[in-house]
Amino acid sequence: MNNPFQLLFSNWRKKSGEVGANIGFSVHECSANETEEWNADTWFIPASNNKLWTTAVALDLLGPDYRWKTTCGVHEGTLWVKGGGDPVFTWDDVRKVAAELKANGVTILNKTALDDSLFVLQSRGSGWMWDDLQNGFAAPIHALNLERNRIPFQVDRTGPKPELKNPYPFIEAHTVSEMHWSDDDQSDYLIRRLRGSYQFEVTGKLSRTEQEVEIAVPSGPHFFAQALSFACQKEGIVVNPKSVRVRPVPVKWMDEAKVQITHYSPPLHKVLQTVNQESQNLVAEVLLRTLGLQAGGKGSVEAGKKCVYLTLQKWGLPLPGNYADGSGLSMYNLSSPRGMMQLLRFYAKHRYFSVFLDSLAQYGISGTLKNRTLSLPAGWDVRAKTGTVYGVKTLSGYLSYQGKICFIFSLMINGLLEEKHGEQLQDDFLQFLIGRNG
Repeated sequence: MNNPFQLLFSNWRKKSGEVGANIGFSVHECSANETEEWNADTWFIPASNNKLWTTAVALDLLGPDYRWKTTCGVHEGTLWVKGGGDPVFTWDDVRKVAAELKANGVTILNKTALDDSLFVLQSRGSGWMWDDLQNGFAAPIHALNLERNRIPFQVDRTGPKPELKNPYPFIEAHTVSEMHWSDDDQSDYLIRRLRGSYQFEVTGKLSRTEQEVEIAVPSGPHFFAQALSFACQKEGIVVNPKSVRVRPVPVKWMDEAKVQITHYSPPLHKVLQTVNQESQNLVAEVLLRTLGLQAGGKGSVEAGKKCVYLTLQKWGLPLPGNYADGSGLSMYNLSSPRGMMQLLRFYAKHRYFSVFLDSLAQYGISGTLKNRTLSLPAGWDVRAKTGTVYGVKTLSGYLSYQGKICFIFSLMINGLLEEKHGEQLQDDFLQFLIGRNG
């Protein structure tokens, strides 16, 4: 290892006090065709860098124009909805469906049947932390989803303590807030579900910079049903909201439906930006299950994982030590800096590279890198995927000058005491690479 890197890490440890943190990196300098590394074959928890494996394979196999399809119709007074896995179905989309039903002459609905059978039911990932499961970032995964299966409670910052307000008119959701304002910019709170599906207690501290607190719903299909019933009633359609069943829709119902509506998601190249820029876990998990469907006809985690492994082997890339989920929320995931860098290097020559690059967060401009304060010199740009779980900060991507890629890198840090220290090392690392190139 070059002394400058040793000095960089040594100074960071002294400044931050992170003497026990583990650091690994792999950097490929494109112009010199040389690679520098440290602990590059060591297994690290990659956090959301795991999404790079998922999205790279999904873009290759599904293509940038892939769309998920949700179908609904009416059969003898029963409204049926067949979930197609759409991970970005919104409240506005629900209202459009209700308006179409009204326009097609539907006036009364006696029953509602929701088909969530496309995916093998595994609503959470293996190795997800139990005390995260009520958070919006750990929402349950279904074939029928709405608003990423979470409620973004709006933070009222006018009072002496935080108050949370439900933004959706279609659901009676309430919180008991036992939070206080934090003295710094850090938020640390725990969400507990009380009796009743949509009653929550939130305790801890909240930064005044937070605009919302996202809380997971207990069931995507039931959340969807609440919204659709409400929207239909607003259109003047008589609905029995208590007669809702989650069950497979018979083929006969679909064949004989006099009213049938099909909704398509935005194309994959748009959806990928929510995965890699905004780091939306549910979308990544739906991608994994969709890969299983496309490759083997089964929308399961195991089928999706097999598809990812086989594709990486076909590409001749080193496999992750353990690929436990699609999103990186699992603490069981293991990847190496070298493996991650080689994936990014491979994709730089891929036919869909421009789509992949556009899906990544841009330093100081978009996604999870939007609020980074390091001022890059003129002409320099960073497109990368961040990763954060407890004690973990990772950053992997492309460092470019005037549109030309100079460095392809992966920096992984495990065993951190404070998240902000990991971000500082990431900034120092990028600054160091830019300085060397100058």
